[in-house]
Amino acid sequence: MPVNLSGGAKIWECTEDLLQYLAKSIKPQYWDGKRVLDLGCGAGLLGIYAYRCGAVVHFQDYVSRIEQIYQYIYIHYIKSKEINFPHLF
Repeated sequence: MPVNLSGGAKIWECTEDLLQYLAKSIKPQYWDGKRVLDLGCGAGLLGIYAYRCGAVVHFQDYVSRIEQIYQYIYIHYIKSKEINFPHLF
């Protein structure tokens, strides 16, 4: 499936900083079983981080094809564990 990642699948400039902050400030066990809404999620890296720590995550952004994009990301990266945060885990 060709995927156009313009618009809602952006990786924001502050994402790396926030990932680092979350990893240093909050133990991964904190996320276990938490419900997270990643609103305006862009590429969803923060939600993916919370998911990998055990949270139930709902991704939401404004793109007409967002459901298809996130199905693609889930199948190809999350489910296969190809997205890594080696400096955070």
